[in-house]
Amino acid sequence: ALFVHRMASLKAATGGGGGGPAPPRSPLKQRRATDDRSLVDDLQLLPRQIRALGGISDCHTAARVLADKLFCSEKQSDVLSYSVALSALCKDYNGIAREIFGILERYRRTLGRWIHTLNAASEGDVDALCVQWDAVLTVLLELACRHGHIMGQLALDADVYKRLSAEVLASRCYEPGETAGSRTQLIYCAMEACESQPELTQRLAPILQKMKSEREEVARSAGASVGDGAQSPMPSLQPAEDWVMTYCRDEWSWLEGGLDRFTTALFDLTLTLCRLRTKLKAQSQSKKEPPSLAVLGRIWQQVQDVCLTTAVVNPTADQSLLNRAPSKLAETFTEDPHLRPYLKRVIDRYTTFQAMRLRIDTEFGGMDAFSRAYERFGFSASETNPGEIIFREWCPGAESLSLVGEFNDWDPRKNPAVRKMDGDWEVKIPPRADGSAAIPAGSRVRISIVPKGGGAAVTRIPAWIERAEQPNDEIEFVGVYVPPEQQAYTWKHPRPSTPKALRIYEAHVGIASDELKVASYKNFTTNVLPRIAAQGYNSVQLMAIMEHAYYGSFGYQVTNFFAASSRFGPMIDLCELIDTAHGLGLVVLLDVVHSHASKNVVDGLNMFDGTDACYFHGGPRGNHPLWDSRLFNYSSPQVLRFLLSNLRWYMEQFHFDGFRFDGVTSMLYHHHGCGKVFTNYDDYFGMDTDVEAEVYLMLANLMVHSVNPGAVTVAEEVSGMPLLCRPLEYGGFGFDYRLAMAVPDYWIKTLKEKKDEDWDMEEMVHVLINRRYKEPVIAYAESHDQALVGDKTLAFWLMDKEMYTHMSTLSDHTPLIERGIAMHKLLRMITHTLAGEGYLNFIGNEFGHPEWLDFPRKENGESYHYCRRQWKLVDDELLRYKFLNEFDKRLNAIEQQAQWLQAPQAFVSLKHNGDKLVVFDRASCVFIFNFHVSKSFADYKIGCAHPGKYKVLLCTDDVEFGGQGRVSASGEYFSTPTQWHNRPHSLQIYVPSRCALILTVAQ
Repeated sequence: ALFVHRMASLKAATGGGGGGPAPPRSPLKQRRATDDRSLVDDLQLLPRQIRALGGISDCHTAARVLADKLFCSEKQSDVLSYSVALSALCKDYNGIAREIFGILERYRRTLGRWIHTLNAASEGDVDALCVQWDAVLTVLLELACRHGHIMGQLALDADVYKRLSAEVLASRCYEPGETAGSRTQLIYCAMEACESQPELTQRLAPILQKMKSEREEVARSAGASVGDGAQSPMPSLQPAEDWVMTYCRDEWSWLEGGLDRFTTALFDLTLTLCRLRTKLKAQSQSKKEPPSLAVLGRIWQQVQDVCLTTAVVNPTADQSLLNRAPSKLAETFTEDPHLRPYLKRVIDRYTTFQAMRLRIDTEFGGMDAFSRAYERFGFSASETNPGEIIFREWCPGAESLSLVGEFNDWDPRKNPAVRKMDGDWEVKIPPRADGSAAIPAGSRVRISIVPKGGGAAVTRIPAWIERAEQPNDEIEFVGVYVPPEQQAYTWKHPRPSTPKALRIYEAHVGIASDELKVASYKNFTTNVLPRIAAQGYNSVQLMAIMEHAYYGSFGYQVTNFFAASSRFGPMIDLCELIDTAHGLGLVVLLDVVHSHASKNVVDGLNMFDGTDACYFHGGPRGNHPLWDSRLFNYSSPQVLRFLLSNLRWYMEQFHFDGFRFDGVTSMLYHHHGCGKVFTNYDDYFGMDTDVEAEVYLMLANLMVHSVNPGAVTVAEEVSGMPLLCRPLEYGGFGFDYRLAMAVPDYWIKTLKEKKDEDWDMEEMVHVLINRRYKEPVIAYAESHDQALVGDKTLAFWLMDKEMYTHMSTLSDHTPLIERGIAMHKLLRMITHTLAGEGYLNFIGNEFGHPEWLDFPRKENGESYHYCRRQWKLVDDELLRYKFLNEFDKRLNAIEQQAQWLQAPQAFVSLKHNGDKLVVFDRASCVFIFNFHVSKSFADYKIGCAHPGKYKVLLCTDDVEFGGQGRVSASGEYFSTPTQWHNRPHSLQIYVPSRCALILTVAQ
């Protein structure tokens, strides 16, 4: 895009290939900048002027003038004005890269003068100087960070830039007015720009062939024959093409050489800031730390990040500055050498994240205020006028906005809002004569918007609404006003400490009942939480909490982000649910949906201000191709404010302990993972990566863990993006876990497509252990995805229709039921013990809940028959479901004792396809799995890590778990000092068919 712009400028400056009027002179040249204030005003408009007039030199001139003014001015207010103008110029126009080096040099010298001033300053002057310089330093460093990012991006995309240059030059060959000579020369320019790269020759082959044909035709018309080997005389270079070729050849050589100086200046700047900070601390005699010290500390870190960015785009400075970089970031590329070719992309992402942090700090008052925007937007009580209600909304596309509702008879004329800055609107509703609030609790409300450009007024539910309800006689939801006193809840229990290894119970409040209806928060609190705690889980993951108009969406088509679903009861009941869970020692996670939003218009965010943008990308980029939903614009600070505040709201209001982020793969890539197979690292770091979404996820993890250091974040991500679960300081995204989504897909695929005799042990183990080093995963055999209509639970895949007729303990085992119960335990146990650092179970699957999930809809007669959990099945002592439930409970209890989930990944000593055996040790246990259909093994020799007497901790074949009791619970197994299967010791054991055992050294 930069090159296209420069070509357009060049064409305008030279009259194009075919002549034309000279371009108008820039206003910046017409008027000498005698008035400094006018100059700043001009520079505010300069990006638009450059686009309209194409004056490249104006941009350079403006940068030089501003830099001189900036560093020669003695008035702090002028310095700040010039800094802001120069910062805006850098943001909109990348063409002043050459000027930034001089600017940084002046900046360094200016800091040196300031340090000299400090040396001579009295004690009282130090704090005053700090206050004056605070804002200036912040703005200047924002400029440095921003331009470091720009230069890094330019250098990273140099090859793309060159190819684009060639294509633009080639496309000009056949524009009207180009002569044959200029066409030929443009081709030479294109080849020079790309250094005659083979792919360029291939791209330009059709054009070159056409030119050859034209030359032959010209020669024939002149009476001469030009053979294949003949050479036409080269026409003289025209000034325009001469400039283009020189630019293409020299621009990047300058960049490579200039980066050395740029890097040096930035690193010197880092040291200068460090010395300044030290000097301030030393000279300040006040007990209170000078106000700018914290700012300087943050800025110092930001400049380090910029140094790191410029280092990795400059090969000559790469290793030297990486050695000076934070050791944790350098460690990332040591741990995974395959990441080294993509170091530039990782650092670019990290620096973009740091630049956005700096912007939040400088423009929005820091992350704490930024993520508490829910205290300002939506409804709030006036602090100065009792009874007054203040309503605020961000609606940039509105011409006018009013608050309407039952309280004012839905009349938009009664409570119009006042436009504030940056698209914000505010309306104050005075109290009644008796001092009470004018909007009663539970009153229905909406906002009425007249879009810019005319058109009829539209109504929307406020974006920050905290409750939305669906009246019985209406299809659409409506906003409901909930005063602060009705949101307050007195918490009885503190947050439990975060478990070192999560055992998650994934649940949906609405289906958590036997009854044919939508269940409530109260029901879940009273009847389900005790089951979860008794079953040995330490975490609860709640789905479908964020309000969604369509119940059948399973909560993944969110319409009202700050409203807890009203289907299940009032928000206070959700607080009670989480408080009770905390009292039982359960951590509570929210399944949060920030990857997309419902397309609903009247009761959602779609077309909120009358445009197709606002919270989302406009045009095709703002629509998901498969989900029929809208995609957020993560580059907008207002959208980031909305989403980060949404997370903070659920942490503060409801005391959620963490989040499971849905649809992360869709966020990370412009193609959203649709039809994409990820086979190598190029797929993760190419042009398809959405850096804006990556930065949002990094900011989200930063904020969540800052508010609650013990919070847990889990990513639902299927592509395998490297560094997703590495800390931010290592260049990662900051997630604590990712979901092992390949595991349940593998089990379903295997059950569908293979006979038991054909199961491949090596393939199975590979799928279960295939995860990135130091990036923890949550393993699961099945979740809600496998339970939805169109699929079946593992139990139903294994036992199918016989679950209706042969699950009674009074009936004989059939081969299908016997196989199903045995395999259900094997699959869940090997997933639990081998596949991750955490474990997840979906509500009801612990006891083999039959059938599938199907929400009420027109096609099934609005039935709730398949939209519930039949607890009576597991509570009935005459049904075999109790065996699976008891096994799940015992497995969790033994994990609590042995702690294999928090141990390093298992050492797999045996994968035998003939015997269908898998053996591995993890933590202090040895795990033996026999998947053979019929063969049992007596005295089977296996390897083990520790010597001693082994006992059985758990056997899937025990009678209490519905097995045949073929292994004695009191059996003892003694190791011998014989190496076996790459383990230092060995022992012999009886392993029945379709059975698994956990052994440990007896105390």
